[in-house]
Amino acid sequence: MSEERCETCRFFFKEGDYENTPKVGECKRMPPTLRCNWELLMSHPPELQPGGYGIPVVYDDDWCGEYRPIGSKSDVERIEEAVNSLHASIDAVESAVCRN
Repeated sequence: MSEERCETCRFFFKEGDYENTPKVGECKRMPPTLRCNWELLMSHPPELQPGGYGIPVVYDDDWCGEYRPIGSKSDVERIEEAVNSLHASIDAVESAVCRN
């Protein structure tokens, strides 16, 4: 089994700003979040405030509890398979019951 590191995770994104930066990329597990520095917000007019939206920048050898291997199924795909399997089981039981 390979190590569960960002480099082999389906959420690790290494294009754009980080394409030519060794070992660094973005974690796309969650949507961007608003970066906010409250001190600057209170002391600067809106047009001079730094911030904006940000995505976590990670090293390729970092890790977290949300690891999913590259090529793994999404949560939605796994749920759809489970629901389809459940429907097939229900259909089989109904067929068996209706025959008797």
